[in-house]
Amino acid sequence: MRAQARTLRARGHSIRSVARTLSLPYATVWHWCVDRPEPVRRGTELRCFRCRPDVDNPTDPAAYAYLLGLYLGDGHLVTTARVPVLRIYCSDACPG
Repeated sequence: MRAQARTLRARGHSIRSVARTLSLPYATVWHWCVDRPEPVRRGTELRCFRCRPDVDNPTDPAAYAYLLGLYLGDGHLVTTARVPVLRIYCSDACPG
């Protein structure tokens, strides 16, 4: 619904006409199109592009499965001030 409102507004429709067309309150359409044109990103969406709703998960299933196997076997996540980091330690002593 929000995307439709923004599309109509971008095509030159007034906020009032968009609100009438979509049967929404004027204040809601104004908030979506003027006050806050993009949704507020919270939590990991601010730091990680993979956490955003417009990104397909996973983009390469085979590579994702391999990385997940490494994480479950020899890796761990380290949370830093800016972004979580995946650290994987591999040893020549282990087969594979």
